[in-house]
Amino acid sequence: MCLITQTNIMNQPAVDQYVDNLKSCPPSTDVENDNQELMAIINRQLPLIIAAVKECDSTQRSLKWESIVTEWTDDVQYVCQSDTLEPFGGTATGRNDVRKKIEQNFLALEDQRPEVLKAPEIGSNSVTLHIREEGVLRATQERYVITGSQSFEFKENRISRMELLIQSHETIN
Repeated sequence: MCLITQTNIMNQPAVDQYVDNLKSCPPSTDVENDNQELMAIINRQLPLIIAAVKECDSTQRSLKWESIVTEWTDDVQYVCQSDTLEPFGGTATGRNDVRKKIEQNFLALEDQRPEVLKAPEIGSNSVTLHIREEGVLRATQERYVITGSQSFEFKENRISRMELLIQSHETIN
C-alpha cells in the first residue's frame, strides 16, 4: 500500500528546492567543522523521509525508515507547539512513535511548499531552521501558511529532539 503517491505528495519541486537551499545556505554563525556534521545529518534526513513515505512496498519502506532512525537516539522526541493547526500539534517519544507522527503529518498534506527564511543557526548540539511553509490540508482542502522554526537537538551526533514551533499561521478557505 502506498502511503503517498506521486500525484498527491507535497509539491516535489518546492521540497527539492528547500533541500537544495538548506545544503547551500551558510550557517548564521561561525561554527567548528565538527558542528557542520549536525547540518549534514539534517540535510540527509528530509529526502530520506520523503522517499520512505512515498515507498509503496512495505518491506522497502521499512528498510528506508531503518536507515533514517539510525540517526535518531532511541528516546528521540518530537514536539510541535501548535494548538490550532491540526494535525501537526502534539508530541511523540521513541523512534517508532516519532516515525508514526512524521508519517501522519505528511499524510495530512495534499501540497507542501517549504522555504528557508534565513541561514540555519548551528549551536554546539543543535540546529535551528527558520521556515515558512504553505500548502493544502488533505482533509479540508484548506490552504495554510505557517512561519516558525524547526529545532533539532543532538546527543552524540544523533537527533534526540525535533521541535516545530509555529509562530504564526493562517488558513485560507
